[in-house]
Amino acid sequence: MKTKYFFVIFIAILFIVMGCSDNKTTTVLRQTASVNIGLSTNDGGSVLGAVVRLHNNNGNPAHIYEKIAQGQTMNFSGVVFGTYTLSVTHIGYMSHVVIDFSVQTHIVDRVAVLSTGTDYNIGDIGPAGGIIFHDKGFISGGWQYLEAAPFDSEFNAQWGAMEHNVFGTEFAVGTGRRNTERIVARLYQLGETGKAAQICNDLNINGFNDWFLPSRDELNLMWQRKNTIGGFSTSWYWSSTQSSVDTAWGQDFLTGERSSNHKELSDRVRAIRAF
Repeated sequence: MKTKYFFVIFIAILFIVMGCSDNKTTTVLRQTASVNIGLSTNDGGSVLGAVVRLHNNNGNPAHIYEKIAQGQTMNFSGVVFGTYTLSVTHIGYMSHVVIDFSVQTHIVDRVAVLSTGTDYNIGDIGPAGGIIFHDKGFISGGWQYLEAAPFDSEFNAQWGAMEHNVFGTEFAVGTGRRNTERIVARLYQLGETGKAAQICNDLNINGFNDWFLPSRDELNLMWQRKNTIGGFSTSWYWSSTQSSVDTAWGQDFLTGERSSNHKELSDRVRAIRAF
């Protein structure tokens, strides 16, 4: 007789164990953490044979930490600072007395954020070499700070998807990454290339490739702190928030005016990242 069980990930506790320094721009990538993960079967038994992996989402080269689960708790030490995807995969087998049964994992895709142990102020140089322009005061949704890309990464591009709807783009601070993902997916369906969101999504600056086109309200925060961030032109900048099938929201960085603009126009773009 065989009975099927599932692993349950019941806790992932992240502790910073080393790497604090006053030099934020050069030491942040050397910070490491100890990651403790709890695993169990649905009957509370031991775990054997599953592959547990932490995969870094932040940069190149990607750091991957992988172990075979052989009990109900696991520890990954020396994990380099970053944002990781936690996954538990593969099927393991084990014997219990005279009854054989299998243990099959859920495929888990959860983001575990390792704190830098470093506090940033508005105007500080961020981990990717840009400027910190927003601090929400605490980590939630996997991030606390917004970092504007260095000024020399700016470019001009069309928004794209003219006469086509991109469903679900939002206005608020914290929605730019999701907006960008939706725009990129839609542009791919339409066969368009070289558009603002796509270029942001493909950027790799100082080893970080998690850049996105800011939402309307994130772009407005950049306008409010444009002198702190620096390097902006007196031009119109795109956001990742659609206004209609033909227009998207942008902002004039000379006057601060916010309005919708035709998607086929080539306007300025400054990418951002959240961490």
